[in-house]
Amino acid sequence: MKRIKIIIIFLLFLCAQTEASFVMPKAGAKASALSGAFCGIADDVTAIYYNPAGLGQLEEHQVFLSIISLYHNLDDSIYNGSLNGALYTPHAGVLALGWHGLFTGLYQENVFDLSYGLRVAEFSHHTFYAGMNIKVLYKRYTENGYTQFDPVFSDSLSKTGFSVDMGLLYRFHRSVNFGFSLFNLNQPDMGLNETSKVPLVCNIGSAFDLSYLRILNNIGWLDRLNVILGVEIREKEYRISPALELLFLEKLSVLGGMSLGERDFKQVSFGLGFIKKLDKKMSIAINYSFVYYLNGAHQYTYGNHYIELGFKF
Repeated sequence: MKRIKIIIIFLLFLCAQTEASFVMPKAGAKASALSGAFCGIADDVTAIYYNPAGLGQLEEHQVFLSIISLYHNLDDSIYNGSLNGALYTPHAGVLALGWHGLFTGLYQENVFDLSYGLRVAEFSHHTFYAGMNIKVLYKRYTENGYTQFDPVFSDSLSKTGFSVDMGLLYRFHRSVNFGFSLFNLNQPDMGLNETSKVPLVCNIGSAFDLSYLRILNNIGWLDRLNVILGVEIREKEYRISPALELLFLEKLSVLGGMSLGERDFKQVSFGLGFIKKLDKKMSIAINYSFVYYLNGAHQYTYGNHYIELGFKF
């Protein structure tokens, strides 16, 4: 496992000098359980990372903390985490702050988000939402024998940049959603002494809640059955992610998905969620998800594990 760890960290270290900078594993246990197919749902504060327009759907304040163990079973783990908060106002939309970070012994990335989403139009059974992010990107390498002699690091071991995202969400009759988002519209250069632009990412998503169909109306314990599809396009490469979300008795959720893409990318995911109302205004959410990659050296690890704690009030 020591050798595997070194290979993975080395590849991450090397890729950070190319277009792969700030292509971190996604935040949020629910979204990860859906293999990232969250653009068309985006119904909690982690919408920041998939479709900021989804923030406009929130009708309460939220605070979510997520801790992720990447490539579990390595001798020395790689960690990823996020902390996100949303402030709801009845007539002025939702303002959110977020932090998302990736840490290894050699390298770290941090993203700080200021986000805003609102309902822009509503008529009959149609509702439209819009949102945007302004991000500060920061990366840093650990000083060691390699960085002291490599000319790439002769000027600095760190870089800071700014990025802008936008998103749109359309909902019809509470049962059909379509989402669209663009991330890194300005494609900031995050290279140290050579050009390394953060890639433009396009997300397209849809969700159909089949629990509104007449044939399912008599299943009293089933509150939601979402059939979900997500598409991510990044520098002419794509990933397609079908997924399912089931909510039982307004408390328990079961989620699963898969993702397929170019360069033989294959991923499966699974998640469980529990939400408990503490009083009329406050509830607590506990989510877990597991993501496993079906290609490359990932087969020697136990996958990625997400644990998330959320408060809604």
